[in-house]
Amino acid sequence: MKLSKTFNFIVFLFLAGCASAPIQYSGFLDDYDALIPSEIVEGLLVDKHPTKKIGDYSQFYIAPVIVYMIDGAKGEEVEPQKLEELAQFFHDQAVKALEENYTVVDQPKDGALIIRAAITDVVANKPYLNVHWSTTLAGFGLGGASMEAEFVDAKTKERVMAVVDKRKGKRSHYTKGLTKWGHTEDTINIWVGLLIEQLNNQHNQVKVDM
Repeated sequence: MKLSKTFNFIVFLFLAGCASAPIQYSGFLDDYDALIPSEIVEGLLVDKHPTKKIGDYSQFYIAPVIVYMIDGAKGEEVEPQKLEELAQFFHDQAVKALEENYTVVDQPKDGALIIRAAITDVVANKPYLNVHWSTTLAGFGLGGASMEAEFVDAKTKERVMAVVDKRKGKRSHYTKGLTKWGHTEDTINIWVGLLIEQLNNQHNQVKVDM
């Protein structure tokens, strides 16, 4: 079957948009040596404690999310106020999601898990490239973000899990691409969703690997 030129062009755009650069480390985490690729979430690097897991906890202290840029980050060109707004958005979304089924405390305490997170880069959308669905599908013009986070037992100070990730917003979320930071916020919501899914699955004793 002969494919149309339009279809071929869209396939080319899609494949070109799939390429991604290796994840860089910012230095926010003290130790990166044990990070390995997740078996479930593509692109995510994870370090898990050999015996403890985040599902062992039902109380969480979420430290203020900070901006800690990698070398050469595109986000270095973004106005500081917007970076602070995105960091606050990350924190607020995490609190909101966790409060639905868990306890969020206002300071570290025995029995709680401390969540430390940093935004290590942000990439703005290019709304003019997202006007047509085909370029959104290809990934051109999509914004995104990079982050590093660790989960630490408040009493023992042991790291229970650490994650490092870099991704763009979902191509299927077309309308997010029509504003400058829509897909960056979408990426943040993806991370929060992965956390909640991991917690819920572990509390329900479902075997998962974030």
